[in-house]
Amino acid sequence: METNRSEALSILKKWHAERTPLRCQIPLRQLAAAFNARVYSVSDTLLVLTSDDLLTELNIPFSDSLFFGYGDTRHDPDEVVYDATLIIFLESIPLVGRGDMIILREFKEPPLAV
Repeated sequence: METNRSEALSILKKWHAERTPLRCQIPLRQLAAAFNARVYSVSDTLLVLTSDDLLTELNIPFSDSLFFGYGDTRHDPDEVVYDATLIIFLESIPLVGRGDMIILREFKEPPLAV
């Protein structure tokens, strides 16, 4: 479901304060990436995600061209790994198909360290 910037920032600030472990998935049209992350910092203009080992970092400027979506287990009661999901669309939300996006999924249980 679509959400607004203010609600997205509230979720990110909560995840930052609680040091919530997340799965960051980046399925772009030309490439894909994924890593486990936490919100390192969040402001009205910038989101910084880092891996626990601090070797991986992703900086996402909050431009006016971003759109947001949100879902949780109320929308998918069969989900067993993730609790809440925040999607950052890098362009307007597509009516058909998938556009470029960054998906942040809150783990129900922290993942095991390797």
